[in-house]
Amino acid sequence: MDIKNKKILIGALVVGILTTTSLLIIFLINNQNFSGNLSKIGQIETNGLATTVQVRGNIAYVIDSNENNPGGLMLINISNPEQPVLLGSYYEAGMPNDFALQGDVAYVSNSGDGLEILNISNPDNIVRIGHYRPGKIIYDVEVRDNIAFLASYSEGLEILNISDPTAPQRISKVGLSNYCINVFVEDNFCYASGFSTLEVVDISNSSTPQKVEQFSASNHLFFYPTKFGDLIYIADHGNEGDMIILDANDPTNINEVGRVSNLNDGYARRTCVNNTIAYMAFHSDGLLIVDMSNPSNPEVINHFKEGGKGYDVVIDGDFIYFAAGSEGLQILYHSD
Repeated sequence: MDIKNKKILIGALVVGILTTTSLLIIFLINNQNFSGNLSKIGQIETNGLATTVQVRGNIAYVIDSNENNPGGLMLINISNPEQPVLLGSYYEAGMPNDFALQGDVAYVSNSGDGLEILNISNPDNIVRIGHYRPGKIIYDVEVRDNIAFLASYSEGLEILNISDPTAPQRISKVGLSNYCINVFVEDNFCYASGFSTLEVVDISNSSTPQKVEQFSASNHLFFYPTKFGDLIYIADHGNEGDMIILDANDPTNINEVGRVSNLNDGYARRTCVNNTIAYMAFHSDGLLIVDMSNPSNPEVINHFKEGGKGYDVVIDGDFIYFAAGSEGLQILYHSD
């Protein structure tokens, strides 16, 4: 049976995007046995450095942050994994870093042009409908209902009312111990990283957010906190470069329980978890697949390096989407 027919039978979608300097890799993961082969089945070029990816339905949303010629937010039709097609893109100014999706609206954090709010209902004609703090630094954004949470660097954590996307209004702001680089929101808590600290903010009342916990470590630079279950995975860009695993069963009392070390003096970036298997993007090591059955003793069970440097990883159904920096975006099939 060929790959396309097998895809139809299992009802799965797969995407791959190839840039001259960025990579999205997709593996078929019908089971957790990674002893088989990985085969590239498709690719598509973008502008040069795909650093963030999300998948929704038949569309992959990718941020291209090529320093010399950023592609911005790019929408790719992934209904045919062997022939992914660029539907449209948006770039106006600055350096797009990350984004959040809500309905037909994309919220793009831009380290040179604030928060861009885009109508993406027509992918070949993406239109900016709102803008917050033009020309300012915003590194990251999370959206929950009518509230946006911004990593606004020296401004700390900003909380916006986005019930009217064309006119976002700040509700409140929380100053942090360090600059605010990344945010992750779950339930009533926002986890904000800034260099050597991870701070937890109670956001149950968005008008009066309160800091309730701070995890600090010297000689570490924390980025991209992500919470799955009771565990937070946070990348260290400091001396170690590891993926640090924190117990956050009680968000007001966070403790380190384990870590996954880099293999080649690189540094961790982002993690996605499916059951007890974690997929970790490492800047120099590519993709590490890690058994997290015992968080205090995580075990690397597979390593894919051919895809290049790791920037982001997402799982959707039976596939892994891996944004891998300077080596382009590819689609891989996993066979026994």
